[in-house]
This record gives sequence, structure tokens and C-alpha cells, in this order.
Amino acid sequence: MIVEIVTPEAVLFRGEADELVARSSAGGYTVMDLHADFVTDALPGVVKVVAGGVTTEYCNHGGFVQVGKDPETGETRVTLLSSVAECTEDVDAERARRALAEAEAQLADPHCDEITRTDALAARARAELRLRLTLAQ
Repeated sequence: MIVEIVTPEAVLFRGEADELVARSSAGGYTVMDLHADFVTDALPGVVKVVAGGVTTEYCNHGGFVQVGKDPETGETRVTLLSSVAECTEDVDAERARRALAEAEAQLADPHCDEITRTDALAARARAELRLRLTLAQ
């Protein structure tokens, strides 16, 4: 099975894997070779890729997953398109704390416009997820 985790900035993972574990609005799921084709959302949280007995975790901040057959090889292909994602080992807790404080300050500003508020809410959610993941490690 081929798994790809892709953001607008980079391909975080592309390669053979035994399974991908993620969460959608319908619940948690595990994709393995020969899985039925489907498309679903990928809720913010941990996405696990298991390859050769080694599990690598990614901090996903939302996106979509597509499972299907590669048109050339017929192999199962899983693609996670994420707006923002990173390997959990790369999460910087101090940076997340600073981002959380900055977002909270923007949200506390009574003159905060709607666009800034929306951006600050998203930044706060990303920072909170990163901090939860660093505490879990």
C-alpha cells in the first residue's frame, strides 16, 4: 500500500506502509492494503502511519483522505491532503505556547475584526493540538 501525506508546503510522507490510522467526522478508522475506496474528512489530531513495524505519528490540523487504487499499479493508494501537518517529533512546544498566547491576545482585543478573529481561532486550535501532543509524548 502506498501512503502520501501532503500539505501545500511539502510532502511529509510518501512510501510503502502497512496501515494508516486517522479520525473523521464519522469516527476513527484504519486503512490497510486492499481497503475499499472512499473519501472522507480528516479531523485534527494524530495520524499514524505504520511501515515495517515502525509507527510514525503526524499532527494533522484538518484535511481530506482519499483511498483508491493506483491507476498504473493497481496498488492501494491512501492520500491525506492536509491544510497543515507535521511530524509529531518536529512539534516545538515553546513555539506552540507563544502562538497560543498570541492568538489569545488577538481574541481578547475588543477591536479585533472578523478576519483576524477567524485566523486567531484557527491559530489557537493548532497551538492547543500541538501542546496536547507534546504533553502526550
